[in-house]
Amino acid sequence: MEAWKAGYVGYGALRLIKTVKDIASNINGPYSNTMPIIQSSGTGKSRMVDEMAKSIFTLPFKLAPTGVDGATYPASDAAIREYLCHANKYTERDFVIARYLVFFASLLSVVAEEVNHIWGDSPRVLPSEWRAHLETDDKRASLYRRAVEGVPAIWQEVDERAPAKITGLFLSTTSFVAKYAPTYENMPSDRAQAEALQPPYTELPFDCHPNFFPVRGNQYTVDALSTPKFQANFGRPLFWTRYRYGNRTIKEGIVHFARESCFATELAVLDMRIMLDFGPHRDANTVQQCLIESHMRIAVSVPAHREYSYSAYPSEPLLAEAAARIMATIREEQNDDDDNIARTLQNTRRVV
Repeated sequence: MEAWKAGYVGYGALRLIKTVKDIASNINGPYSNTMPIIQSSGTGKSRMVDEMAKSIFTLPFKLAPTGVDGATYPASDAAIREYLCHANKYTERDFVIARYLVFFASLLSVVAEEVNHIWGDSPRVLPSEWRAHLETDDKRASLYRRAVEGVPAIWQEVDERAPAKITGLFLSTTSFVAKYAPTYENMPSDRAQAEALQPPYTELPFDCHPNFFPVRGNQYTVDALSTPKFQANFGRPLFWTRYRYGNRTIKEGIVHFARESCFATELAVLDMRIMLDFGPHRDANTVQQCLIESHMRIAVSVPAHREYSYSAYPSEPLLAEAAARIMATIREEQNDDDDNIARTLQNTRRVV
């Protein structure tokens, strides 16, 4: 939580603000005002959008589970999650869509009431003021509970063609992008056109430690280069913020944290160490997407048609160290049997 409250570093939020404003000024059909933000864990997706909220009026809600003992931050917005996920029990698509539309009608009505109650006739409410308001006490949770409670009173016809410059951003580690908006072949509406889809946003901060770069020649000894304190400065914000603001126990366990967070399969370990080259076919893409979602592979870009993605493991010394330790453990368990790695590579040939 201390890392979350620290000052934002880099230009990621500014780039996102520009992208969102470009989308809002060029809405040209269904789906054109929605954009997934897809990237692996620890890259600062939620923090970037939170920073954006200082400049663009934002209604953030988190639908993913909070996790055991609040393992994820920010916490899940339980009222909205329960209402929206409850729609899964209905089989008629039109009814599910109607539930969502009515919810958003209630949400916007409650937000308008909240703004008028607090700021009255003020000609303009600054986005930063609204963001700060949502962070006060239980305001965000209370607001969303009122929105859900107000749904029964708003069951009426909602015209989907009503003009409004609203942009929806969907944050996720998964690159199974069809979950967010359909690919061209699967679009349910004849009105939707492929060119209306926004390409998923993948440009998150990397190597952005504010007090580390650039590294000067002869600044560090060889011994220092191999320490977690040095290695944690590179890569995604998760590692250097955790190390910088963590206590002694967190700092001493940073490599173990990387190991437990990243690699649950031998394929992921091999990929981190030797950078597997995935072919442009469905099975390979499925494996690649799973690595992005669960094993820290970085999504480089996803075309607007969303049929496949490009990804890689950029240089992150802490992840490389974690993968090396896992490989050492495997070798020890296999009595230094190199055939085990060979068999793993052989098994992956069909998908890479």
